[in-house]
Amino acid sequence: MMIAHGAAVVRSTAHALITVDLPFGSYQASPEQAFHAAARVLSETGCAAVKLEGGEEMAETVAFLVRRGVPVMGHVGLTPQSVNALGGYRSRGHTEAERDKIMRDGVAIADSGAFSLVIEGVAESLARELTETVAVPTIGIGGSQACDGQILVIDDMLGLFTSSPLASSSAIGTSAMRSAPPPRNMPTTCAPAVSRPPSTLYRAQKVGWVEHSETHHSAPDGRWVSLCSTHPTVATVAASQAAIRS
Repeated sequence: MMIAHGAAVVRSTAHALITVDLPFGSYQASPEQAFHAAARVLSETGCAAVKLEGGEEMAETVAFLVRRGVPVMGHVGLTPQSVNALGGYRSRGHTEAERDKIMRDGVAIADSGAFSLVIEGVAESLARELTETVAVPTIGIGGSQACDGQILVIDDMLGLFTSSPLASSSAIGTSAMRSAPPPRNMPTTCAPAVSRPPSTLYRAQKVGWVEHSETHHSAPDGRWVSLCSTHPTVATVAASQAAIRS
């Protein structure tokens, strides 16, 4: 399935660096198993890199792949493929022991040759410290605005799950949105296909363990509408969702 989906994405892009996740069970047994899986994914999809989850225990595998010409993106913190062993989907890195382990994981993967590092579902200060420690770019997914890049899962943004962080965000009051100060480094433009009202407010908010940024626009009737600033189609859908909830 990952090969079929990855190949479809590669066919539809011209400039993006496409990275495909190695499926659970295809790389954990040994570095050799990981190489065979990565080589197949690269050759059959045309992608530029593979991603694998894990920390210190996967450092040898990352180094093995990189030495053989396979670009690797790492993934530490909340690792969905091993979520059952972690005790479920929860924010990690809030105890000293867990924080130290995730720091060691991130440093080990970066030092093994990974070209970038995903940091998912951890304490904000931990993601910030890890970003400052490693030399490679970091990508936060419920990590910190201090990460070099950000991931926002479209299912979460659109509230397609009953347990979605967005589903609990509707309780945030309009007055709180209007009074929130704009954070630093937030984008100042929205997607070209979205009509931009004259009054605009940028606000970062934490919902559950996910920290994400939203762009809020005032509708003619005074309601605040959330928009995504990266993709016109997604922005339109997100605006409709927010208008319906209000």
